[in-house]
Amino acid sequence: MEFQVCERQWYTRAFAQDAVDKILRHKPEFLQGDNFLNYIYEEIANDTNERETLSFVQFTDLHLDLDYTTGASTTCDTVMCCRPENGFPEDPSIQAGEFGSVAFCDVPPSVLYKMGDKVNELAPDVLFWTGDVPPHDLWEYSYDHVKRYVGFLSEYMHANLNQWSIFPMEGNHDYGAMNSQDFSTPHPDPMITFQLEQWSDWLDEDAQKEYAVHGYYSQPLKTSDGTVFPKVRVVAVNTEACYNMNFYLMKLRDDPGDQLQWLEETLYKMEANGEIGILIGHVPPADASCLNQWATRYTALMDRFQHIIRLQFFGHVHMEMHNTIRGFNTNKPIGINFWAGAMTTYTFAYPSFRRFIVDKETMLPLKVETWKFDPEAENPEFFYDHEMTEYYGMTDLSPASFDALADRFLDDEDLSLVYLRTKSQNGKKKVESCDEDCRLEVYCQTRNGVYNDKLLCQNQDIHSWVHDPINTLMETTSDPWYASHKYPHFTQ
Repeated sequence: MEFQVCERQWYTRAFAQDAVDKILRHKPEFLQGDNFLNYIYEEIANDTNERETLSFVQFTDLHLDLDYTTGASTTCDTVMCCRPENGFPEDPSIQAGEFGSVAFCDVPPSVLYKMGDKVNELAPDVLFWTGDVPPHDLWEYSYDHVKRYVGFLSEYMHANLNQWSIFPMEGNHDYGAMNSQDFSTPHPDPMITFQLEQWSDWLDEDAQKEYAVHGYYSQPLKTSDGTVFPKVRVVAVNTEACYNMNFYLMKLRDDPGDQLQWLEETLYKMEANGEIGILIGHVPPADASCLNQWATRYTALMDRFQHIIRLQFFGHVHMEMHNTIRGFNTNKPIGINFWAGAMTTYTFAYPSFRRFIVDKETMLPLKVETWKFDPEAENPEFFYDHEMTEYYGMTDLSPASFDALADRFLDDEDLSLVYLRTKSQNGKKKVESCDEDCRLEVYCQTRNGVYNDKLLCQNQDIHSWVHDPINTLMETTSDPWYASHKYPHFTQ
């Protein structure tokens, strides 16, 4: 008589809180007070010696439009304007300009070229690109269409910016089917494969192997002069794993692409090796579009490894924003997510990019500058607009200082208006006032690392079919997560 051994599989619900407890179970004693980064900022402030610094430039959400046409109409009844099919009006006030238009239009290559000129002038130690090349012509999306745009940017960067050390990451628009990456397939998305070909000069062999699977990687920091920092690692996360408009996630109820497991393992290795890290991605984990199950687990990892990750920045929302990350057990501020404004004008915002002045020893940001572009100026160039500590009257960029800033937002309408207007770099959609409810939203958004916590802070329901139907739909169709279990089963 012969027996065969096969596996049976069953599933149990995977609660986010259980995952948080598991992640934090081995949190070292020296981190229990949730003050690690704040203490380092205090040490920097008390150091009387001049600190060595590095400069990092981040640009994001280019949304280039190769069909943008000077003189075309900036007003239309379609998803985007400034193309020949929108007509050529005689009224100069609604004619597309040579260097872009602050309207429902994406940007012409001239804006990219102007940015490249300014980046070369600033001579950064590292250049970070955090995703979204194609325009908002959603009906045109295909592999060839997106490939055309990703290839255009890559070719430009290789020809004009390749003297700088570059770390890239894709966005939700950088797929043949917009927003859509299937993490369940053993074969990588074709755009992941194409981007890897374009980025092979910038990623080392190990990073290429990691990226080729599901589009995330880590790599030691390398600066533009060729210096490699063996104890500093760039960790690039693929936020398609949490993006609520990635409909493939409805069938993936347990860590899409095993990315959170990879991130935890990477951070443990970094801890064992005495490394620190810079984390980049596209969708901010605290944004409404990042699903709660993923965002909660991600934030727990940021709590557990708060001493490792020194700087995090994202894009996606086309607005300059930030949020604190809070310790799960103490509710203290332990880290910061920086959200950069976009290069596109599509949301009636002025194009911008950021420069981080970073302490070379600790890799903590000391200054965060915004460089802005006014396409309607007579001779437009990117120019220095503001720096965060000066702009908001902050002591430094520590989590504690950002927490104090959130408290000030709650009580100061003028300061809240500065934040709201700066989202678009004082774009054409003006915010004239900010009442008590408005200030509460600014306060809650800037002091929470998970969107559901922001809603609870505002005394709002987490799910509301009336007030927030889209996010409610996507959360309820992608939640809960389930853990799979297997055991051997003998059959005759």
